[in-house]
Amino acid sequence: MRRKAFTLVELLVVIGIIAVLIAILLPALSRAREQSHRIKCLSNLRQLGTAFMMYTNANRGTFPSPTADGMRDEDWVWWEPLHNPEASTIAKGSVISYLGDSVSADILRCPSDDFDSHAQGADKTLGAYPYSYSVNWDICRQIGPGYEDPTHPSVRITQIQNASEKILAIDESAVTVDDGCWAADNYTNNQTSGKNCLSNRHEKNGEDVKDAGLKFQQNPGRGNVVFADGHADFVPRLEAWDEHHYKPDLP
Repeated sequence: MRRKAFTLVELLVVIGIIAVLIAILLPALSRAREQSHRIKCLSNLRQLGTAFMMYTNANRGTFPSPTADGMRDEDWVWWEPLHNPEASTIAKGSVISYLGDSVSADILRCPSDDFDSHAQGADKTLGAYPYSYSVNWDICRQIGPGYEDPTHPSVRITQIQNASEKILAIDESAVTVDDGCWAADNYTNNQTSGKNCLSNRHEKNGEDVKDAGLKFQQNPGRGNVVFADGHADFVPRLEAWDEHHYKPDLP
């Protein structure tokens, strides 16, 4: 009896078809995975926004310090060894405490973030910032002994105009985030500096932090933010560069 079998040509055709299907499906799977990461990141920021609202309710409407140069008990998040030696696994801080006693550090991390590329802060002894999110310097002011600044007073939530349009915290670019403070003016005053830039990692735009400010007429991408009223959204980078979206006293 003669056995039935596939010829070499038939096997090559089947292999070719499988290869084509894989080539078609892989990008779709990658987009689906990134979509789930974006949703998780947005959920993190939404929970963070809720914690900020709880903090302001308990502190006469004022916001905490932004965790910039050096750290104090008033900072919204603690990541240096003195305050939080477990920063890589447990999140702590004046705002984080409103989410629970032992909160996983994942709540401060975008699933798509590349932590190995995080920029070093001014104080090298603290190491790289281990989280993805930073808060608006113009809303979260430096407070505490030795940090009072009459030209940069604390902001109360009732003083913020159009709170639903004012960005409170962002998912910052991995190559610019070096602490918990987002100072939008550091970027808009020098659009080629590559500092304090909203990440567009979920759209696979390659960040482009060095010249993104020069692409206002193009599409510099979008990123996740949480607003001063506690709601979170996926917004164009252009909003993070517009002072009407980060200056609390502007309409």
